[in-house]
Amino acid sequence: MKKKNKTSSRWFTVMLSVICIAFAFAFISRITALQQIKSAQAELQVKLDAAQKKNAHLQQEKADLQDPQYIEKIARNELGMTKKGEMPYVSNVKNDD
Repeated sequence: MKKKNKTSSRWFTVMLSVICIAFAFAFISRITALQQIKSAQAELQVKLDAAQKKNAHLQQEKADLQDPQYIEKIARNELGMTKKGEMPYVSNVKNDD
């Protein structure tokens, strides 16, 4: 009877070890997947923040383009336009602003 009990005990220990190893591998694979998801989430959060910042800038630019004074400023400074009756002044000096 002792021999049968000893064999059963060994068999139980081996099976328990196999089950524990299987659970450990499953646990480790889940942890790895979770870390990859967290990394992807962080990257997407950075992209979202950049997109929100760009959106805020574009919303401000859209609002500025509704202002006649802003449009005049752009027309004068960037396009070199003048009002009727004004004489344009062109300087040969370059600014490094």
